[in-house]
Amino acid sequence: MKAIIAAETKRAESLIEGFMGLPPETVDLATFNAAVLKQAPKEFVEAVEAIQRISEKAAPSQNDAAFAVNVVDLMAEYAQRPKMSPAIEPLWKAEQLVRESGLGWTLRHLLAVALSFGGLIAGASQDMSMNAQAYAYLALIFAVGSGALHLTHGRDPEVKVPLFVVGSLIGFCLLTAKFSAAVGFLALLAVSVIFMLSSLIGLMSGATNKSSTYEPQMPQQVEYNPYVITEGNEMSEPMRQLK
Repeated sequence: MKAIIAAETKRAESLIEGFMGLPPETVDLATFNAAVLKQAPKEFVEAVEAIQRISEKAAPSQNDAAFAVNVVDLMAEYAQRPKMSPAIEPLWKAEQLVRESGLGWTLRHLLAVALSFGGLIAGASQDMSMNAQAYAYLALIFAVGSGALHLTHGRDPEVKVPLFVVGSLIGFCLLTAKFSAAVGFLALLAVSVIFMLSSLIGLMSGATNKSSTYEPQMPQQVEYNPYVITEGNEMSEPMRQLK
């Protein structure tokens, strides 16, 4: 069991080095302080601390070895997740929930398109009522927010999300001031349609990474109990005969 845990410890050290961008053979799990993983998901940190506890055992059991394998597999899952700032991570998790809801992902884009189209119609009127203005603000917020969530699962969300939000709001205001609210919503409608089409293409082609729709969970470690009768051990047949 010690050999298995030693191998998993080395694999954990390699994952930590890759996550932190360190050269190989620079992390020693026995002396590593998991508190330095400030931008890592809390589950990744918990997995590091768990494998540290297992590796310190003098006489690990078979259950300890299996637990070590599962914990390092968990670390590998989280190491593949894009690193992001605390400001972007809640948006990433919100988009993750939407994508895990199945059709909710596409329906969200359809709603953004419908609201943008409604804003186009409302903006084309000469005199917008208070209700129409409230609807326009709601449509603007939803469409921009939907696009921002969509971009969190693309490349460079740290850059693209704030650029999109700021650029969309400034662009909408400039178009509205120079032309009309209808023109601003027309541009917003075009962007919403593009995001919806990219979403549909991703669903149809199956390009969505399965690991991005799976939220790994910390495995539970169950202590070995020699007094528990399990199927296949030397006591199972006598126990059946007693029934």
